[in-house]
Amino acid sequence: MQQSYKTPSLFLFLLLISCQNKPYDYHKVLELMPKPPINQFDRDTESKINESYSEIKNQINEDHINPIYLSSQIAKLAKLYFINNLYAESSKTFNIALEFQPKQFSWVYINAVSFQHQGQFDKAIPLLLTAKKLKSNNIPTMLRLANIYRLLNKSKLALNEVKSILKIDKNHSAALYIKSEILIDIEKPKEALTILNPLIEKNPRANKIYYLLINAHRMLNNIQKVEFYLQKVGDKALISPDPILENLQKLVVGAGSHILLANRAHKNGDLLTARTHLLTALEYEENNVTALHNLGYISGIQNQHTEAVSYLKKAYVLEPNNLDIAIDYSTALIATMEYSEAKLIYLNILKSQPNHEITKGRLKKLNHFMLK
Repeated sequence: MQQSYKTPSLFLFLLLISCQNKPYDYHKVLELMPKPPINQFDRDTESKINESYSEIKNQINEDHINPIYLSSQIAKLAKLYFINNLYAESSKTFNIALEFQPKQFSWVYINAVSFQHQGQFDKAIPLLLTAKKLKSNNIPTMLRLANIYRLLNKSKLALNEVKSILKIDKNHSAALYIKSEILIDIEKPKEALTILNPLIEKNPRANKIYYLLINAHRMLNNIQKVEFYLQKVGDKALISPDPILENLQKLVVGAGSHILLANRAHKNGDLLTARTHLLTALEYEENNVTALHNLGYISGIQNQHTEAVSYLKKAYVLEPNNLDIAIDYSTALIATMEYSEAKLIYLNILKSQPNHEITKGRLKKLNHFMLK
């Protein structure tokens, strides 16, 4: 679908004018644009990426090229790379699209996030500052700037971004969380606790807040509080709405893409979202070993051990020689008191890897326990 465009850039204006006299060599776009990787995705995802790349090639081979439509197709491919964690390819492709339409806020923003994921903060910051100029009160942009500045130990700049957010929404949980992180960084745990205590009441399942509470009380030598919060486990991330990235979910197809999104959610401590994506992955491929394994692992973390056994058993039957699956499956079996089954798995591991010390140690402890 052709994307609307209200404010042509100077580059685009000159390009359109020059095209009247001397045709622009659009084939340079293909030379600069990374080709789709081979055999890195599930069939559905690979098909969608190849289809998008082919559409760009077809457009370039047309007699009359619409640069606005072409750039929107290039940006679409960049988004597909992004949601599949191919951030280097995403950035290179977005850079081409932005040459045609440099004021497309969503493209600038996603490109900045892509560089952020690559740890290239020197490239992410200018893009986020550009995004901020395009939309001055966009909270996700300011949050990302605050996070990056904090990681670079630029506390004053980080706090300035947080203050800007809190002027818009004084109760913004993610901004308050970053502010408390900064206060702990600069060794002001008491001030941090004045934020964290009401924040955990508002978000009792957000596990990252517990980590900060532990750090703050440890700095104050409040051992009882440290021990108390160490026993707390959350299963949700402290999520701030990010409409641009959320809109990318519409492009997700295939088990592989949902597994990548599940891994991203798991890394952020959002186990509920991770579980949702993994279940969706199984709708695409009911015997996807990675999805089954990860669902079993997450179920175990959430003390849903019977469910963990169910998922891990399926994964183990499909890949009995996968050591990680075997160990996680045996752990789940022990949690459900199926000791004999767990012992058989340990013995099976030692048949192929007789010197595997972790398995030998676990088998020894299990034998000792079963003799009691």
